[in-house]
Amino acid sequence: MKKIPLPTKSWRYYLRISGKLLIALLFYLFILAYAFLFNNTTGWFLFWLATFFYLGLSLRLLASLRRIHVSCPEVFTIHSGEHTKLTMTFTGRGLQQFYPALMITLHHPTRQIQRDISFWHRGKLGIHFAPFPRGTYQDFSLTLASCDLLGIALKEQTRPFPLQLTVLPYDLAPQAKALFQFLYLKKPQPFLGDAQKSYDLKNFRRYEYRDGLRQIDWKVSARLGEVVVRELENEPLQEMALVFYGADVLHIEENFGLFYSFTNLLEEQRRLLGSLKDTTVTYHLLGKENYQVSRVSNELWTQFTPSDQLIVPTIKKTTLLLFVPDVTLITENPQLQKLVKDNDSYLLTLKKPGIEITHRHQTILLPKEVAQWKI
Repeated sequence: MKKIPLPTKSWRYYLRISGKLLIALLFYLFILAYAFLFNNTTGWFLFWLATFFYLGLSLRLLASLRRIHVSCPEVFTIHSGEHTKLTMTFTGRGLQQFYPALMITLHHPTRQIQRDISFWHRGKLGIHFAPFPRGTYQDFSLTLASCDLLGIALKEQTRPFPLQLTVLPYDLAPQAKALFQFLYLKKPQPFLGDAQKSYDLKNFRRYEYRDGLRQIDWKVSARLGEVVVRELENEPLQEMALVFYGADVLHIEENFGLFYSFTNLLEEQRRLLGSLKDTTVTYHLLGKENYQVSRVSNELWTQFTPSDQLIVPTIKKTTLLLFVPDVTLITENPQLQKLVKDNDSYLLTLKKPGIEITHRHQTILLPKEVAQWKI
């Protein structure tokens, strides 16, 4: 097992411990001198009382901290900007007798979290995390420490902690829902499924057992005297491209959160309601590395890195939803202008007043009051 070094202590820590130890030693020597000088019942009673008191304070330091087992979910997923709580469970023989109080410290190269706990609460502890930046964190270690009630003698043990913390982009579900509803009303195709889809009549044929009732043409059936059904030819598949322009500018993470939330909502609509099932949807993430996928994984959400030098892909004749953190970036990039011109493009930018939507040189602000959110 990899040995993890203990955290270094400052000189103030050692000075404080030395002061406590000196005071405790002087107090014990004072009682001992009193007992020898006066040699009475009170003096020796105070001496033995102080002796057993100090022994009782140090008794729990005899047990090994390795006997304490700490467990928690090995994979923990949160979103950027979230304050969350991680529940740890502590088990071990003689836990409450030897360790009525314990100090734990959860270490990571970016920060550390320290808590003092009591095992009289069924050996469970909730650690509250301050927001972590987007990414995957694995190099955690845990330090268990116990000391006497005076805080003089300290015992520590550090071990690797099997925790993988996955921090996804900002969860902006209200904003994504408001944007989806706006686009749904502005451009029903391709956001609808079969409800508003057009068909071309291909042929009539006799009814078969597996045909649905909606396929029956009742007027033609009454005229011919037998049940006939319509054979329909669907309209050609539509295409939609969602592009995130990951320029390393201000509010890039908030706009990436909007792209993330809208993508999740879109996939949910396709899976549960059948929307976009006849539409080919591709996702393009333009950053330090370009990604073109049909479905974005959690690994990609955490690994995506913005960049100042972006390569714009060639996309033509499709419905384009371009998420850009700043609209002025389009005027500075001829390739981005061509991408917008070659498609039916919607430019989407998240700002403090709301979501700015630009389509065919018309700009609409979807105010934040529509979805009641705060940025």
